[in-house]
Amino acid sequence: MINSTETRMGLAIDWATSSRPMTKGAVSGDVHVVRECEAGVLMAAVDGAGHGQPAREAALVAARILEAYAGEATLTLMARCHEGLTHTRGASATLVWFRILEDRLDWLGVGNVEARLIRAQPNGAPRSESILLQGGILGYRLPLLRPASLDISPRDVLVLATDGIHANFAEDINPWHAPARIAADIMNRHWKGNDDALVVVARYLGVDE
Repeated sequence: MINSTETRMGLAIDWATSSRPMTKGAVSGDVHVVRECEAGVLMAAVDGAGHGQPAREAALVAARILEAYAGEATLTLMARCHEGLTHTRGASATLVWFRILEDRLDWLGVGNVEARLIRAQPNGAPRSESILLQGGILGYRLPLLRPASLDISPRDVLVLATDGIHANFAEDINPWHAPARIAADIMNRHWKGNDDALVVVARYLGVDE
């Protein structure tokens, strides 16, 4: 089955995606957002409840909100998405804000979109760190939101994966591979086959002094 892929180089991140619908020829209910702003980059994966066109319609509502308000904090963005999705079937989402002037990221997830940060050079830190996901579904039930922050270094790799991907997808990632290769490898090796799936991969480049 052919994956839908996208690769781009930005000022702060080099990123790529791989997407696969549950059913060949159908649309995927999982969508991504990558938006560069003056102070950083917003990266998100949104999983519309269910699959196919109805799920995609819900996910696109959230994506449009994120595009429109990309410079705001993850907490505010998630609340906006929750409000905007009240008349849809709802969605799960994980948002990441790269604060490039500080070499930090903020991340926040509601539902089941996994996020993993893989260190290119651990230097005593854990090689891989995971977001703490919070139960709920945007548009229906919003949990108490607790954004978290991490220090990041150039060449670190962030991966977002919807629940069409097996949870052990980060075990064999080589952070030195190109984001497009990482995304394709995860999709090919870890797709469950019973749901839409999306992988978004970003290598943090930082900024020159």
